[in-house]
Amino acid sequence: MPKLHELTAAYSHIDALIDDEILTNDQLIEYVDAIEGALKEKGENIAKLIENLEATADNIKVAETRMAQRRRAIENRANSIRNYLLANMVNSGITKIECEYFKIAVRDSPPSVLITDPALIPAEYMKTPEPPAPSPDKKKIIDDLKQGVVIDGVQMQKTQYLQIR
Repeated sequence: MPKLHELTAAYSHIDALIDDEILTNDQLIEYVDAIEGALKEKGENIAKLIENLEATADNIKVAETRMAQRRRAIENRANSIRNYLLANMVNSGITKIECEYFKIAVRDSPPSVLITDPALIPAEYMKTPEPPAPSPDKKKIIDDLKQGVVIDGVQMQKTQYLQIR
């Protein structure tokens, strides 16, 4: 079976065949119907492929979500057991465990800050985030362009998309 772009090219050259006096009207109609039927069949098959690929992508997305949840659960369990081991080593006064596979040691963490009431912190200790850079308001721009307003640096573009229901 010909490729979609080959059928499209053949379909777009039908105008040239109209002037061809060798073909009868019935032959021309039969040729146009054959190409149009093949185009529609090819389009249907490609749409089925698109649907299949999108369904596969959705299934992968669901699997990714499940795997991420599982990873977080395993990480949380490992952290909980790590804290359990740390608490029991500290409570029993054991600071080191050496074995064939590991060297486990209780270590002091570097000092950190615990904020108990942010409202009481003096201004000199507060960071002010950088404001976001200005960005084009595309909704306002398109609304104005539709009204005929000329805006330097932009132009309205019309594109097409494929809808498969």
